[in-house]
Amino acid sequence: MKKIWIASAAAAAIMMTGCGGGSSSSDDTQDAHEDALPAGLTFMMFDNETSEQYSFDTEHEEVKDMNVDGENYDMTGKNGKLVVWTHQEMEEQKVVMLNDVDYNILNDGNVTYENIHYLGHFHDDGFAAHSADEFDPAVETNATILGQKLAALNSLSEHLLEQEEIREELEEALANVNATGDLCNFIVLGEHEEHDDEGDEEEEHEEHGTPHIALTTDGYVYIFEEHEEDGTHELEQDGVHFLLDGVTNCTETKSDILQIEENGVAIFSAETQKMYLVDKHEDEESTTYGTDFHVHSTVEISEVMPAGFTPTSVAVIGEGEHDHEH
Repeated sequence: MKKIWIASAAAAAIMMTGCGGGSSSSDDTQDAHEDALPAGLTFMMFDNETSEQYSFDTEHEEVKDMNVDGENYDMTGKNGKLVVWTHQEMEEQKVVMLNDVDYNILNDGNVTYENIHYLGHFHDDGFAAHSADEFDPAVETNATILGQKLAALNSLSEHLLEQEEIREELEEALANVNATGDLCNFIVLGEHEEHDDEGDEEEEHEEHGTPHIALTTDGYVYIFEEHEEDGTHELEQDGVHFLLDGVTNCTETKSDILQIEENGVAIFSAETQKMYLVDKHEDEESTTYGTDFHVHSTVEISEVMPAGFTPTSVAVIGEGEHDHEH
């Protein structure tokens, strides 16, 4: 089974605390370790206040200014929202910069070239982005190429529609557990995986359930697992919900949850300018997961990005391997 993990921001050289604690700092007495995130990933960060846009390559530990004059992905003076998804037909991850942070497919309709700044992906030799105009049927004269580009936009629309269905389910689940805050952001573990064998995917989900990680507006993280019984589909809370330190006013446009390993995610908060690495250890002697999901460690954005840069949207694209020891 080939898996592609989506992540969020940090560098391989950041010092991280062990599972017993929270934020990392020079005053911590807990054991620290490096190489907290997998190689082979490219982090993308964007600040809607300044339009600054940077990437970070974990393989080479390299930060790049993405606002390069003349390039399709130059966001100087523009606003936007990063979205990453897997185009299953092409078996490839793609990243798009929507030109409206409040874009909602249910209200605004399927994505067209008028809704994006650029759509791109990464090759071995770097980032390749297509401008919105290239998806305009009036501009692209090659029918085959136009069909491929429209298929990519349709794939994005399908992804966004699926996200809205999940959002509705999670809002109901949070109401059922009397959550004190509303749904801010969420992720379904494995939603960006590629599966060569659908049977393997179904067997894994039946065994473990499908973890849904929800972040509320008041900073709490809830974990729900997907269960089906007698033809009824529902989400049941798994473990105990917990608070992200410092997060008091979460908004969807200033937060992201991205998968970094099989049982782990990175939760980005623009409010605190931190990444909260949340995971659930695998119990090798059991057929089920080990401990509950918890904050494993935190990462300061300032430790990996240029001074003064405070992103509002973070995404990661690429394949990564992670041998994480707790």
